[in-house]
Amino acid sequence: MKSLAIALGLAVAVPATTTVPAFAHDAKTTYRAAAPSRTLRQASKDTRHAADWRRRGAHLPSAARGPVVSNWQRHGLRRPPSGHRWVKVDNDYILFATATGIIASIVAASR
Repeated sequence: MKSLAIALGLAVAVPATTTVPAFAHDAKTTYRAAAPSRTLRQASKDTRHAADWRRRGAHLPSAARGPVVSNWQRHGLRRPPSGHRWVKVDNDYILFATATGIIASIVAASR
């Protein structure tokens, strides 16, 4: 009987001492000022190294468009369809539609 009373007393006392009122965290919340937004020029410079656009069907940013590969045979690439161009970006050859900028194919450069 004594152990039952102790167990009930602990069961009631322990949750009461460990609960934290919901408003306790609100008083400690600090708000930081929003980071200044990047300019369009800074964002376009960063797109060359962003990997999120490097997939088929994605839009090739104009800032990432490297030199046009006119001698595609020499590099072992297939003939680009009408309205498409091969460009070299970093160490990849990217085939994209010139009108829309949609990536049609990506080939790793061997040299």
